Amino acid sequence: MNNLVKKIRILLKERSIIFYSSFLIVCIAGIILFNTFYSLQRFQQSKDVMLQKKATLVEDIFQQLVVIHLANPAELQRVIEKIGQDDDEIMEISVMVPAENHEAFLVVANTGVANVGQLQKSEEYIYNTMAWQAKKTGVAFLDSVDGVRFWTVVKPVLDEKENKLALVSLKLSLAEADAFTDDAIRRVYWVTFFSMLLVLLLISNHARLFLFVAKAAHLEEIDKMKDDFISMASHELKSPLTAIRGYLDLMSGNFPVSDKERVHYIKNMNLSVIRLNDLVEDLLDVSRIEQNRIPMVLEKIQLQPIITQLVDEMSISAKNKNLIFSYTQTEIPFVKVDPDRVKQIIVNLLSNAVKYTKKGAVETTTKFDEKFVYLIFADTGIGMSAGQLKNLFGKFYRVSSNETKDVSGSGLGLWISLQLTQKMGGDISVESIEGVGSHFTLKLPRYKE
Repeated sequence: MNNLVKKIRILLKERSIIFYSSFLIVCIAGIILFNTFYSLQRFQQSKDVMLQKKATLVEDIFQQLVVIHLANPAELQRVIEKIGQDDDEIMEISVMVPAENHEAFLVVANTGVANVGQLQKSEEYIYNTMAWQAKKTGVAFLDSVDGVRFWTVVKPVLDEKENKLALVSLKLSLAEADAFTDDAIRRVYWVTFFSMLLVLLLISNHARLFLFVAKAAHLEEIDKMKDDFISMASHELKSPLTAIRGYLDLMSGNFPVSDKERVHYIKNMNLSVIRLNDLVEDLLDVSRIEQNRIPMVLEKIQLQPIITQLVDEMSISAKNKNLIFSYTQTEIPFVKVDPDRVKQIIVNLLSNAVKYTKKGAVETTTKFDEKFVYLIFADTGIGMSAGQLKNLFGKFYRVSSNETKDVSGSGLGLWISLQLTQKMGGDISVESIEGVGSHFTLKLPRYKE
């Protein structure tokens, strides 16, 4: 399951175009939504301005009627009531004249008959006063009552000599226009909702498709691993078993076997058993790592004694190949790792360095910084190409060339080492030049008090 998750991550990372496409889809939907709301807002502003102009124009026309009928309040009231009944957008028309003390305005005609003969409302006094002082221009302001918006335009009525006779106040309702806008906004909400739903369905479908791709790729990987395992098993299992069987046949046959030969045969059989045991342990480690059941206890340890011990143990194999095998000791801080797993990793890296180096040297050095301790294993072996480095830490992968055809190995050691190192908070990196050699760097976390 962990491999499937990793494979999905790799596929999604490599196919970032899907995220880019999804991002574009969301952006397009967002732009459409923004443009719609922006257009509606501009439309509403334009509509408000148009209605204001309409109110002003109606009032300009109505002023002439006021001049004509101001002397006859009854006729003026009749005209006002008829205009109010004929136009649903007109909420109220008032004709006012200054009161005797000029501190208020008296309503002489109004679409609401009950207001005739009353003083204007106190909250309207300031606007009426401003309009009276403004002469021709008057004032216009946007207001609302109980959620209904309306324009109020107040202008003075002038005679031919431009003397102020009265004030005309016109309230023009925006209810119908606002209802149209609200309906348009609701439609936008529904369209946007269904658009985003379609986008989400599209993204979901893409996700499912890529999950299928990931599963297919995972199955393909499993199939390849199966082939690699069969190929590896046919060699790594068959070779030691064949050797053991051959030695057993020799020792149990009718041919005389000396004590020296018997010791030699038993030694070789023991080496074959060790190879089989190592292979079984590698396979068990793979299973434990994939199921996250690998036992690991992180402790504060000093690496120098461990490195020294393992270098001494591996020096015998290096000496048999006439290799210079060295460890440059330097003072390094404590690390927080699992001692047994670190030994397993170092043994794997050192044995690989010896195994793939035909002549020259294998050198181990150390360094550290504020967060990590670094172990560098440098060899003058066969090296690797860029293509080989790319797959180096894959399961069952082994560098295939004329130089490695006689080298035994399961192709699991580096994969296991990398997984164990990463579980301890470290990493393994490699630099290599084909025909020159390789540098493996083991990075381990420092212990912090």
